[in-house]
Amino acid sequence: MRTTVASAPTRFARQDHFPQGWQTCVAQFLELFHRYSFICKPLTGGSWFSPDQKWKLQDAEILKAVACVHPRFFIGCRAGKTTRFAVLDIDQNSLYHNKQSLDRLLKVLRDAGLEKSSLYRSSFSGGWHLFLFFEEPINSANLRKLLVKLLTLNDFQLSKGQLELFPHRGDEGSLGLGLRLPLQPGFAWLDKETLEVKHERHDLTATQE
Repeated sequence: MRTTVASAPTRFARQDHFPQGWQTCVAQFLELFHRYSFICKPLTGGSWFSPDQKWKLQDAEILKAVACVHPRFFIGCRAGKTTRFAVLDIDQNSLYHNKQSLDRLLKVLRDAGLEKSSLYRSSFSGGWHLFLFFEEPINSANLRKLLVKLLTLNDFQLSKGQLELFPHRGDEGSLGLGLRLPLQPGFAWLDKETLEVKHERHDLTATQE
C-alpha cells in the first residue's frame, strides 16, 4: 500500500521525526550529500528538474524528504568533487534485475575488495540501488573511472535502463546526473539472498531506519 503525502505539513519540526539523541546520526547522514545543483521531482508526477544550480539544498529539505513528509517534491543530489558512496542503479526491466546477475555483480565487487554493500528498492517502480559506502571521502571522478573499468572488464553493460553508475559525470559539459535520495516514499530494504523486501519505508519511523 502506498502512503499519501498530500496532507504533509508545510512546517517541519525536526524533533518530531529525529528526537533528542539522534543529532550525531542525523549530522553524519546529512554530510553524505552534495548540496548544490540538486534535483527535484513533483510528488504529483512529472519529470526530474534542476532548480538554480547556485541554490544550496538545506538540511530541512533533505530531512523532510527522507522522513516522507516533504509537501511538494522528491529530492535528489548530484555528486560533489568527493563522495563517501557509490550507487549501482538497476532498473526493474534491466537484464541484471535478477538473482543470478546480482550474485555475479556482488562477486566482482567482493573480488575487488568491495565486500560491504546494501541493496534497496529505490522507489515504487521496483528498481534497485546497490550502495557501496566508504570510510573516507574519495575523489568522485577517480572512483567512477575505477568502477567503470572494473565493471566493463567483467562484461557488465553500463547504460541507461540497464546498469548506471553513480557518481555519474553525464554528458560533456553537464553537471553530472543526480540520484534520488534514499528513504523517500517507495523505498524499501531488500534481502540480497532472497530479494524479498525486509522492511517497507512506510512501515518505519525515521529513527527506526
